[in-house]
Amino acid sequence: MYVYLDASEVSHGIDPRYTVNFITNRGKLQLHNIKRGASVIGAAGSGKTESVVYGFLQHFQSNGFCGVIHDYKDFELTEMAYPLFKDSVIPFKVISFDKIIHMVNPIAPRYLENEESVNEVSRVLIENLLEQRESGVSGSTKFFNDAAEGLIGGLIWKLKTDYPKYCTLPHLIAIYQMLDTDSLIQFLETNTTSRAMADAFISGKDSERQTAGVKSTLANALKRISTQSIFMALCADEVSLKINSKASPCVISIVNNPKYEAAYAPVIATIIHTITKQMSVRGQLPSFLMMEEAPTIRLLNMHRIPATLRSYDIATVYVMQDKIQNDMM
Repeated sequence: MYVYLDASEVSHGIDPRYTVNFITNRGKLQLHNIKRGASVIGAAGSGKTESVVYGFLQHFQSNGFCGVIHDYKDFELTEMAYPLFKDSVIPFKVISFDKIIHMVNPIAPRYLENEESVNEVSRVLIENLLEQRESGVSGSTKFFNDAAEGLIGGLIWKLKTDYPKYCTLPHLIAIYQMLDTDSLIQFLETNTTSRAMADAFISGKDSERQTAGVKSTLANALKRISTQSIFMALCADEVSLKINSKASPCVISIVNNPKYEAAYAPVIATIIHTITKQMSVRGQLPSFLMMEEAPTIRLLNMHRIPATLRSYDIATVYVMQDKIQNDMM
């Protein structure tokens, strides 16, 4: 493993909480100002998790950081982190789908301040469900994807404003699957903003082919996360995603499973998106974003997230096996 440190970038007088010390065979390795972000790259079996990632977790715990962990390997990181954080002042929460421990609602009304926030969370969900980035889609496929995204946004806004108690992904999916086309359009048209968001779908109601294309696109996407375990994990707003607020600080480990990555990754991306948006507030507690196997999760403008979060005293740790993984996403 090789580490490059530019001496000109080593800043003096930086808050010591953002300086990490690693013990190596050749002495101490010191990383300054980790708010700038850190990338850990190593092949499978190279020891990334046991050495570097665990070292970061030790530092975050000893310095009272809040944060979120993407645990890709089915509780491997969670089993490392729990002994560190279990006796900490900051609570440790686990969101998993194989075993339900805590429940969370990434589209709770309190996280959706305006139409822009609804549009963003809809895009994250649909891009991960379809495993496509907007820049890589064109023609009729892009139209159907955009219309499906707008339909999700319209449903979220309708639930948020008229039925806030039921503004969850399980309720949204159930409504979509239960209503026929006319009933779905009628449901959306009763709210002006919802109608505007889903206009591409509603305006095409006279074209059976177009309507069928949009509905099949969304139906095929949502069936991947229409499982009992995912519904149970997302059915209640039990754990606050404002994890670095002084009112409800916590460390959340979100557990993935390589066997069911296709189903879990879209939901995990949506949760992490909501968390990063809630973390991006000035004057909050120091915190971290730990992304193991980061390229498996599609977040909006991921290349800008470390620089953006730095302004809010958030350290981003981006872990991957090879840079080519990013280029393939």
